[in-house]
Amino acid sequence: MTGESPCKNFCANCLEEAQSRSNSTAAIACAIAMDFAETIRYLREVSKSVKGTPDVYMVDLISNTLKFLKKYVCSLHLFGKINT
Repeated sequence: MTGESPCKNFCANCLEEAQSRSNSTAAIACAIAMDFAETIRYLREVSKSVKGTPDVYMVDLISNTLKFLKKYVCSLHLFGKINT
């Protein structure tokens, strides 16, 4: 183990991505809304196809969705840092 926080690399990647985007509040809100809408569409399609599948699959799906949400929590924090 290197002793380096995995969140540090995760946030560094978010920062790199954030710096390449417009950092206006409207642009941030629009990008997040579009990504959440796409995620909801994806989850609806998945839910149609997983009727009767094991709970483990759903746990993995929820875990991946939470990772997606974590990315945007991190991005919002970093956008705030960029704007100041």
